[in-house]
Amino acid sequence: MHNGSLRKQLDDTGPSSLQSNLNWSQRLQIAKNAARGIEYIHCGHAAVVVHGDSKRDNILLDDSMRARFQAGTDDGSQMIVEWADSHIGTGDIQAIMDPSLGEDCDVKSVERIAALAKKCVKPQLVERPPISTILEEIQRAISVEINKGKGIH
Repeated sequence: MHNGSLRKQLDDTGPSSLQSNLNWSQRLQIAKNAARGIEYIHCGHAAVVVHGDSKRDNILLDDSMRARFQAGTDDGSQMIVEWADSHIGTGDIQAIMDPSLGEDCDVKSVERIAALAKKCVKPQLVERPPISTILEEIQRAISVEINKGKGIH
């Protein structure tokens, strides 16, 4: 894919990096595109597909920054989950936010995504939300962003 993986874009801090160019709204759109890809794998694909771990390395970005989901395997990202979970659990959302976002995003939108992420990494599959719920929550977070400054949440 033209823009590589989401991980590369978020971790690369070089002068040509898109990290500082990916605002919160764009990141939400990428999340929505990736969730739609997973939804297709879960619901729209005739054969059963085991896609493995859903993570930044498995989300590829095309030349229009649209996300494409690629099946992958677990790389031990549980440590990141535990670290983020400890901050989400205490309400310290700022500690897990990318500092390059600055004041670009509505904290309510970030809180929605953080709460959703916490549900998505539950140890038991039956405790995790269905992909349709994930898509709805991402869309709600996008709506919060669209309506920020208008006093609508």
